[in-house]
Amino acid sequence: MSNQLVAEMGVVFIEDSEHHFFNARLAVNGKPFTSLLTPRRIRDFLERNNIVYRCHKGKKQVNEEKQMEINRAVARHLGSLKRPFQDGSPDPEHQYNMDESHFVIDLDDGNPLDFVGAQSVKYRSIVSDRSSGHNNVRAAKGGSNARILCPMLIFKNKKSSYPILNLPDTVYGVYYRSSPSAFINGRLMTEWLQEPRCWGHAWPFTAARTLWMENASGHCGSEVEDTARELRTTVRLFPANATEKVQPADRFPIQRIKEHWRRLAERRNIEAIRKGDWKTGSASSGKLANPGKQLFLNLASECIKLGNEEKDHNSVDWAKKSMIQCGLDVPSDGV
Repeated sequence: MSNQLVAEMGVVFIEDSEHHFFNARLAVNGKPFTSLLTPRRIRDFLERNNIVYRCHKGKKQVNEEKQMEINRAVARHLGSLKRPFQDGSPDPEHQYNMDESHFVIDLDDGNPLDFVGAQSVKYRSIVSDRSSGHNNVRAAKGGSNARILCPMLIFKNKKSSYPILNLPDTVYGVYYRSSPSAFINGRLMTEWLQEPRCWGHAWPFTAARTLWMENASGHCGSEVEDTARELRTTVRLFPANATEKVQPADRFPIQRIKEHWRRLAERRNIEAIRKGDWKTGSASSGKLANPGKQLFLNLASECIKLGNEEKDHNSVDWAKKSMIQCGLDVPSDGV
């Protein structure tokens, strides 16, 4: 549960209140009470009620020796990229960076709130269960028209059905496939490479391009390589085990996409709570009813659009910034 959701719940309580004083008409110094639910006031509320964020504790997964090995591989990788760019040989217009994120639409996947001194926490998800997770695959393009391209959502489906019953693939700005695990595999990778909606008006490609991606089994294989060659595409892999160092898409575009996703999902959840749209049955455990995959398609389309419209304090959009950070593009001043 985030601070934003706490604030929105406060607004809902006031708007729905039938109290003679604490209701939607309540004003403080001429300002509507709902406008005063700022992040600072939320923090103050949490502190006064001894509510804190829980932190993960445990051993690191990578020892120092392995971390040094990863750092050296990253240094070699970035050095090999920098030299050609200094000579002006790679064209940023033809550099692409593919990444994927496993989305679990569950607001307990962040830092949950709990009372000071609590030894355990009972998770009561207010959204869909974990079987509704999906994979979001998208590419960022560099150059003068840097942007996040149309994503492919991979839903969990035992038979890898497409189209899924009662789920038309017609939402603008996104398309979907399915697999038993909701993760990408060789078949879906080739379909993604061949999908015109993903690559925009430039597809099919008239010039050679380079597609960078993480070193994962679902991205590789002879079928993937053959399809890439047919599309004049060279597939290059980032160093293994170094996502956080060479894949800034995780820190910039994807982070922003997830923030928009969480905000829009929380807004939807508030409306569902107001309507009493709760899951029924013995296994409900206080959850909201599953909103369905159509909502996820709509959210993905809207979040990509919002992410592409944003810029940082230097007026650089997130896709451009991530491509520069991973060595696949250069700043507008060429430095």
